[in-house]
Amino acid sequence: NIQGYADAQARVAEYLRRINGAEYLGDAYIIGSGILAREPGQQAPSGRYAFSIRAAIKPPKADDDNQES
Repeated sequence: NIQGYADAQARVAEYLRRINGAEYLGDAYIIGSGILAREPGQQAPSGRYAFSIRAAIKPPKADDDNQES
C-alpha cells in the first residue's frame, strides 16, 4: 500500500496513471473512502488530500538479448 498527501485530487489521478504505466508496478487503485480532504484518524496538512493506493509488483519481463541459445 502507498499512503500519502497531495495538493490536488488531479495529482493523485496522475500518480495512479503513472503507476499503472510503470514497468514494475501496475493494477493500482484507490482503497478505502477515496481521496479525502481529511483522513479519519489522521491529521491531513491544511489544504491537502489524503489517499491510499494499492498496487501490484509486476515480475520483470524477459530480455530477449540476454537469453542464451
